[in-house]
Amino acid sequence: MGDPVLRKALLAPPGSKVLVGDLAQIEARLVAWFCKAETLLSEFKEKRDPYSRLAEVIFSQDVNKDTMGGVARHIGKAGILGCGYGMGHEMFYDSVLKQSRSQLDANQMEVLRNVWTLELAAKSVKAYRSKHYQVRDMWGILKHALESAWLGKLNQAGFPIGPVRITNRNGCGLVVGPGGREIRYPRAVAQDGELIWFSSELPRRIYGANLLENIIQFLARVIMFDIAMRLWDRDLKFVHQVHDELVFIVPDNGVEDAAALLRTEMRTPPHWCRTLPLDCDVAFAQRYGDCK
Repeated sequence: MGDPVLRKALLAPPGSKVLVGDLAQIEARLVAWFCKAETLLSEFKEKRDPYSRLAEVIFSQDVNKDTMGGVARHIGKAGILGCGYGMGHEMFYDSVLKQSRSQLDANQMEVLRNVWTLELAAKSVKAYRSKHYQVRDMWGILKHALESAWLGKLNQAGFPIGPVRITNRNGCGLVVGPGGREIRYPRAVAQDGELIWFSSELPRRIYGANLLENIIQFLARVIMFDIAMRLWDRDLKFVHQVHDELVFIVPDNGVEDAAALLRTEMRTPPHWCRTLPLDCDVAFAQRYGDCK
């Protein structure tokens, strides 16, 4: 439900509001926490704007939300949100262009066209990997886990790392997470120098950075539904979920209290990641599409 027109088509019944809670930068925060990237983690904890901080390295100057009409921070944001999963500079170049078409105005697009090159994309990727080198190192650790435990070359204890354990059961590669939830990779094998698993008989390649992406998105969903179930137990029952959002229909006379409860719960990490700095955006309106 990412289409803004479709969002505006969803209305709360008379006497009610649509209440939306969005976990802010949950994947980037989890990457920092899981990889023990202390600089990035502290930037989130201290609300020091990681997007601008990365842009300062890329552009070798102080950066705020207005620098280069906001374009510098926009590129830094793309780096923080996109470079944790091993994206190369050509893909990052294309990704920034694609995002910019929907996120920047005409004046900003003109600035971007004047500065955004493959060379700057390569510098941006290098800046991320250097500044947050623990993320880059984690790709190597997970590559080792894939080549050993994921292929079944270790005992059933597998390869524990943070809140997950990488192992193999009857030829199926596994990531076992909090509460015993699992990511399953059927028919995990090494083939022609690559690590492969099969989905509907189609081979899928996997590597360290790709496994990190899988783990982070898995943990983000676990966190989201831990929050949803805690709220459910307190009679705030979600009616819709999309990406990192939980959506509720709440009576007008209770919406302020519900919003306060939602903020509290969305900023409270589960027991297995107490040091993860969570944050959220909470809004309510008559239309879903106006909750921004």
